[in-house]
Amino acid sequence: MLTELPYNIRLHIIDFINPEDVCNLACTSRSLYYNFDWSYVYKVFLCISVEEPSLCSFIEDYSKFLKSLKISALKLDLVNWLNGRYLSVAKHRGSYFEKVVQLQSVCWLNLRHSFNSVPPGSYRPAWRVWLCKNVTPYIRITLSIKVSNESPRDEIFNVANFEKDTWGYMYSESIILTNTCDVTCKFYDIDCSYWKTGIFFDYLHLIPLKK
Repeated sequence: MLTELPYNIRLHIIDFINPEDVCNLACTSRSLYYNFDWSYVYKVFLCISVEEPSLCSFIEDYSKFLKSLKISALKLDLVNWLNGRYLSVAKHRGSYFEKVVQLQSVCWLNLRHSFNSVPPGSYRPAWRVWLCKNVTPYIRITLSIKVSNESPRDEIFNVANFEKDTWGYMYSESIILTNTCDVTCKFYDIDCSYWKTGIFFDYLHLIPLKK
């Protein structure tokens, strides 16, 4: 039985499993439920302290954390251009948040968002976008990810290589955080030699990767 293992061994096991597995394991028996150190679980997965930690409170707080990693395009930085000429709000089938940001016509495209105080773990940023058939064919999107004070890491994508008229994802490379950090993601093409059109933005998702 896990409950018969020394306390420090039980804590060590938590370091190698995912939050979902911790919750499922705690639900397998009453003895496991009451023998879990939920303060330690909070520290490992959320890097916070709470007054009365428990399985129920952890599930609620971890669900809020996961929700905070999926950001509607309407909440991205620089979407202050929502004036109908450059960017506009639209309804679109299959959108997670019902409303999306539509790229009308811009010469300088630059959307970004900063996730603050992201706890340690592995993550992969994903931008959910819809590329129209009339998307400007030579747009070269740069997906940039910056962790706290580190130098940004950039990847360039040509929209001509992506399927059109369907929702899809543009992924940045995965990152590993060894401590709590701020993570800034950018989606941009600042080549002003042509105007850009034909993209719907649904959301940005900083996806936690399982161990």
